[in-house]
Amino acid sequence: MWPQGGREQASGSSLTIHEPKLHINVLQAKCACSQRSRSSVSNCFLFVASWCNMIPYISLFFYAGITAARLASYDRPIRSPPPKLRPEQVEGLTRDLVAYKRTLAAVHSGADLSAAVDGVLGYDAGECKGKHVKVEPLTAVATPRLKQLLSALLSLVACGTSSSSPTANPRQVGFVPPTEDRTSSGGSSKVSAMLEMEKCLKTQALVVAARHCLAGPLRAGNTACQGRLRDVLFLDLALELTGRNALEQGLAAIRAAAPFTMLGGLLALLQQPLAAACMSCLPGQGGNAGLVTVLKQLQQLSRECPGLDPQAKACHALSVVERLRSLLAASALASTAVLQPTADTVGAALKLDTSEAAAAFATGHDPVSMLAEEVVRGSAAAALSQLLAVVEPSLRRLAGVGAWTVLSRLPSTVTGLLKGPLPSLTHFDPSSSSSISTILLLERLDGDEEIPAGVVGVIVLGDCPDVLSHAAVRARNCRTPVVACPSAEEAAASPIKVLAGQQVRLSISGDDVKVEAHSGATGQGPAAVGTTDTSGSTQLHLSQSTTVWDGQWVLTTDSFRPGVVGAKAMSAARLEVATAASRAVRSSAAHSDPHRQQQQHSDSVPAAGLQGNKQWQPPAWLRGSAAAESGPGQHRQLPAWLKVPVSVALPHGTFEAVLQAPINRVVAQELSQLAEKVATVAAEWGNSNMVLDEELDQIRLLVHQLQVPQGLQHELTQQLGSLSTAAAAAAGGALSTNSSSAPAASWDGIWLAIKGVWASQWNRRAVTALTNAKLSLQHLRMGILLQPLLPARYSWVAHTVNPATGSSHEIVVQLVAGLGEVLVGNHPGRALSGVVSRQSVTAALSIQQQRQVPLPSTRELLQAVNVVSYPSKGAAILPAGLQLPCAVQSPSSSSRSTSSRSDSGSKGGFGVDQMVWMARSDSNAEDLPGFAGAGLFDSYPSLPTQSVLLDYTQEPLVWDKAQAAGTLWQCAAAAVAAEQALGEDGCSSNNSRYQGLDVEGCLTMDGSVWLLQARPQV
Repeated sequence: MWPQGGREQASGSSLTIHEPKLHINVLQAKCACSQRSRSSVSNCFLFVASWCNMIPYISLFFYAGITAARLASYDRPIRSPPPKLRPEQVEGLTRDLVAYKRTLAAVHSGADLSAAVDGVLGYDAGECKGKHVKVEPLTAVATPRLKQLLSALLSLVACGTSSSSPTANPRQVGFVPPTEDRTSSGGSSKVSAMLEMEKCLKTQALVVAARHCLAGPLRAGNTACQGRLRDVLFLDLALELTGRNALEQGLAAIRAAAPFTMLGGLLALLQQPLAAACMSCLPGQGGNAGLVTVLKQLQQLSRECPGLDPQAKACHALSVVERLRSLLAASALASTAVLQPTADTVGAALKLDTSEAAAAFATGHDPVSMLAEEVVRGSAAAALSQLLAVVEPSLRRLAGVGAWTVLSRLPSTVTGLLKGPLPSLTHFDPSSSSSISTILLLERLDGDEEIPAGVVGVIVLGDCPDVLSHAAVRARNCRTPVVACPSAEEAAASPIKVLAGQQVRLSISGDDVKVEAHSGATGQGPAAVGTTDTSGSTQLHLSQSTTVWDGQWVLTTDSFRPGVVGAKAMSAARLEVATAASRAVRSSAAHSDPHRQQQQHSDSVPAAGLQGNKQWQPPAWLRGSAAAESGPGQHRQLPAWLKVPVSVALPHGTFEAVLQAPINRVVAQELSQLAEKVATVAAEWGNSNMVLDEELDQIRLLVHQLQVPQGLQHELTQQLGSLSTAAAAAAGGALSTNSSSAPAASWDGIWLAIKGVWASQWNRRAVTALTNAKLSLQHLRMGILLQPLLPARYSWVAHTVNPATGSSHEIVVQLVAGLGEVLVGNHPGRALSGVVSRQSVTAALSIQQQRQVPLPSTRELLQAVNVVSYPSKGAAILPAGLQLPCAVQSPSSSSRSTSSRSDSGSKGGFGVDQMVWMARSDSNAEDLPGFAGAGLFDSYPSLPTQSVLLDYTQEPLVWDKAQAAGTLWQCAAAAVAAEQALGEDGCSSNNSRYQGLDVEGCLTMDGSVWLLQARPQV
């Protein structure tokens, strides 16, 4: 009899079913589609082989979605009774059906598993229509091991279980059966899900093992395959398809079993599909090399990890899933970019009528435009992506991580019209919400976008950057809450989408996010840039530099003045002063203690611009202040274990002076006209989206055509040459230098980097932010801060007030390998992140005259540091020549000139024979009260950097929680030391309005801790 659903009546037909005989003509059940044809032939063979037993025949049809009602609903309804065969007819009909099925498989699909297996292992079909059909086996490929694997796989696919393969213990795959309700229907369904998941695991394991056997001959080429490379390729494709189908069919069971599966079982679920994807072509970021590193990390994580407790191990696994998801997304984009243009070109050449095709296509889209998407969806990577979505919620639960990530939380409650879902922020039209408070619902947030005017909140149901991304900083700057649900499974199940087009209220309380319908008024209007809070305080104004250039091309730190250089240069100078004061105190102590003089000698290298004074004197710009009057022996000094790089600056007005040089007169005229046009359009329309990208591109090209005035080159070369030795000595000899000849050897690179920073005044990101902030583009002045590139093992950013909770008792640290561009430059993935107790840090820093980082004991470290997330960044940016233990050196790791949106760009190391300098933006539009310009402008090194793939199996921080906590604690201690040295009052309990500092630094290969800059936190 038919399974449930078989008795449905077709519309307009009178289908009558009699038991046990059904009015179905078996031979009429063949479909035009080749796959359906092969399925029909297989069912016919099953019908014949079972001596015309209808039960197995109908069951297979039903599970393929073909019911009696569906057969009767065809244009030519199928209602005929089954044929009655005599026993002597069965043998001949069986032989013909087998041959017919093999012919269909050979003609229509090389990915049919049984046909592909026969093509490699060989078969003898005997006589068929007067011809003897025999295919010889590929003896060089068809090893006994491969034959055994394929036999087990075919049995498993056909019967659902293989008696020849060992049965896995449910607990070996990490499933904990719920013994309390095993006899109930719920317990039965859970056990059934476990068994189905076990079958999926076994199928995946057999597929991967068989494809490993084929990998060698495939790499060796046609000769190793005995001239039949095509047959081996088809078998590999068939195996890939079998694994994908098994995974897709098992997703429902995995979804049911995952909440009751231990971490080891979840990791086992991911390993085999990932191993299968590693053997398939995967274009995009990292490609197969990226997948292989992730597989190695997953395999190592599946073993014993004594340095990680269960929760830390789950956090680590979650970072693996995040990196894997990023790789798969990049692969999908790369595949689409390669395939779709070709499909469009062929479709246009064939003059296909896409409108008619779209009407005929089931989805409503024409097949040509969907070709690349269908190819991606049919790949093994697509099935793996679905598996990640199923597994991730369970991993987040085991890691103690909530469903929501808060990038910007103030104001904590907003109301507005919910619009979306939109693919990204770039798909939003700002003109549609200029007078309406709008909350955007996005599928992803890239991290380099601006928050449009009129938007009071952003909800992301999908991928999002971290709290240091440009979009997150801009959102906090204009006080727009941004929340994200990165779990694809939970985002898909979110009821928020049904509220689109309605008035909603977005509320944030701790890590909890609520979005609910709101029947009141529209809510608060668009957030104003520069508003400090919602308590009625006045709006802050953006200051503008009006200082006229005084003819001095290059300034050392003792000549820095507010208004002459930007806030970034002043921050570097203040840190140098704190270092000089600390050095003076140690020098004084050494003179009073002869036993310490030798030890002091190694630490006597003066800072730039603060040299030659045996008795410490504050620079002129600091004299008369409280810090200067306090003297070097007071609290405003850095610990001896903290280092600060030397700095020089091109002051504000230098760029304008270069434009006025006679050699640049023609370029300056054209540039001035274009810049005036851009500024006029932005001012008149009040919306930078009206600015044409073509004009911005032309301006940047003109800036790179500028010639250097002789005075600037001479003065800068002289200053950098005099600082090279001091910089190398301060770095402990880690910086390479050829004395005074080093800057001359790299002048072309230095000048190119300087022009790159100047040109970044006219990038779309900066123009948009300045226009939205009502800051005139004509008043922008771009200075440049030059610092040596340091051999950074790690780069870090610390917030001395937790940006997620607003607590000044917690310091948030984020750390990455290599240069800091990947940390704040919107590169995909997360950093190693932790929350450090301020009390622990301040207690350790209270001990004076420490020459080493005062690390607490391991027990105290684990109590003081909460490791929130493990790194999922797939790549690191390194200076030329720097080698990291976790870096994968490959030909694809080509050097490139990095445009660093990071203010922490000056932290690399290198094995070249010249000093490398980082040119960093130092404009009058950065680090202003109420407006943070972080990430608006670019920074460039004087030598190209390199991008390398990261292999976290070689990174000790991710395998030892105590070591990770210790490293994060050092960074937090450096940030608090900078806070104290700069006179900030983050430790003051009565300063409830303290916003904290945003401190950037690095740890070099020799273990030294460096401070690069400290600025007000946003």
